[in-house]
Amino acid sequence: MPALRNGRASRACTTCRRGKTRCYTDANGTKSCLRCHTLALSCSFNKDDGFISSTLIDNKVVENETNEPKGDRNHDVASRLASLETMVLSLTTRLDTILANQGQTMGPTKDSQHTPPSSVASLCPPPAPVILIRDASIDSGIYSQEKLDIKDSEESQDVISSGLVPFESAHELITLFIRNYGRWILVSQETNIESAMTAFRRSPLLLTSVLLIAIRHTEGQREQQAEKLLREVKKLLGLQLLIVPQNLEFYQAIIILSLWSTSAGRVPMKIDSWVLTSHALQQTLVTSEFAFLHGLDDQSYSGTSTNRYKYRCIWNHLVLAHLQICVSTQRKTMLTERHISLCKVPSDVKPSNNYEMRMVAEVQLYWINYQHCCSRTLSNIHQIDRHLELWQRDWKKLFDEPRSQFLQLGFKFTYLFAHYQWLQSSQMKSQPTTLIDMIALATDIITVIVDTTDGLSQYLTDHVYHIVTFAALVLCHILPSYQTQLQENNVDTGAVEELIIKLLGWLETIGTAGHIARVLWPVISYRFAKMQSMHMSASNSRSTTSHSTIDFDILGLEMFTEYDGISLWSDLPVDQNGFTWNI
Repeated sequence: MPALRNGRASRACTTCRRGKTRCYTDANGTKSCLRCHTLALSCSFNKDDGFISSTLIDNKVVENETNEPKGDRNHDVASRLASLETMVLSLTTRLDTILANQGQTMGPTKDSQHTPPSSVASLCPPPAPVILIRDASIDSGIYSQEKLDIKDSEESQDVISSGLVPFESAHELITLFIRNYGRWILVSQETNIESAMTAFRRSPLLLTSVLLIAIRHTEGQREQQAEKLLREVKKLLGLQLLIVPQNLEFYQAIIILSLWSTSAGRVPMKIDSWVLTSHALQQTLVTSEFAFLHGLDDQSYSGTSTNRYKYRCIWNHLVLAHLQICVSTQRKTMLTERHISLCKVPSDVKPSNNYEMRMVAEVQLYWINYQHCCSRTLSNIHQIDRHLELWQRDWKKLFDEPRSQFLQLGFKFTYLFAHYQWLQSSQMKSQPTTLIDMIALATDIITVIVDTTDGLSQYLTDHVYHIVTFAALVLCHILPSYQTQLQENNVDTGAVEELIIKLLGWLETIGTAGHIARVLWPVISYRFAKMQSMHMSASNSRSTTSHSTIDFDILGLEMFTEYDGISLWSDLPVDQNGFTWNI
């Protein structure tokens, strides 16, 4: 029969406190607590604090064993448990004493020469305070159910399971994505589609991101699904950003949404790539698969060389996406020189495959752009020339290989962006040579992208289309604003205007109605129409018959004066001649 139990004591005795058990007063009226009295232990509630000698305990156990019937197994178990608990309590006390002595020895005393072995310290780092509290909470039964709910929803409720995208349509869209975008997330074109679908469905965020980008290449009813997929992506992002650490599928989804943010949202910055890439870069610090990159304990991740190759490539792509958006939005980067040095060509890359080599080359190029061409870090043009010459010399061999036009685009964009910043700077006057250089760079960018059109043009990253649009908008500003200076230097402005018209025609041929080319086409058209009106008012004698084929009244440009109520053209810098750079 269990012992009678009174209410809990107002303060636990020393024995119960050490054993982390509840302390109850004894119903028999003794000074000891119920547990100490039952187990014949010394209780701090008594005046004489101390343990009952083991001899008395043994005698008590022997006496009880002789008085009880031999067949009473319950008493035998109780006695053994009492003896075992006494022994454990004694050992705990001894360990507390040893640890206390070690703490004094390891304290910051002058005579102390004892330091823990480095191997032990590295293998068993002490838990951080909040981690310690979290683990203790889990042990005590206090934990959040939210993360479990997220995980369960991820496993069972993707857009295919919910019926938002039929299985057959998803199969077709994933096939399109892998064939044209897969290498950005390290998915080979030879990958089995069924296996890829199974892998993608493990992460609803990755699956929805893949379908959202691929569906922009379709028309009809599928295009109407894009807005629903966009809302689903935003909802999943809100849940996914709360999870630490992240898995490979998370980083793959972030790369997709960052490189094709305008395509996904149909509006620039509707999905903020800077926020996504910045968060992902921070997450790599606590993801064990990236430990070998950050100089952490390599033994914490026992991945294969294939996995290391994959994560190194993912790191390179993520850094490139982050730098491109930092340059494009003039925001501060999360990266340092050390992070850039981690972007290396994986050793497993074959010399014949220059794709990953171009990734690393572009990372270094955009790091130069960020360090020396952005407004807060604008360097002298001669310094920029020197850095770009060194970069070009280091990667010269890539300019003679296939798909080198994208390196040329980035190279010319860096120069154009530097001149663009200098033209707005108070230290720089609009010299004719600067204007001529900017026109040459902008026309080269447009010519390169238009003249190298192939079957992959519609699958380029949004940043390529941003570069071309930026070049066109720069031309649309320079031609009317500096018309006199350009005429004095015999600049063929008519040829430049014809090139812009050629670009507009090219954009109309790229992709379907949901493609980014169709999104940016009216933006350039609007600026070109505005340039034409400024140009004609400044020079009434100039003939405009060569451009009469474009009817600017039917372009529907009122749609692009605002995005979500925010003016595209307000609060922009003004150069020395008082012209606003409405780009």
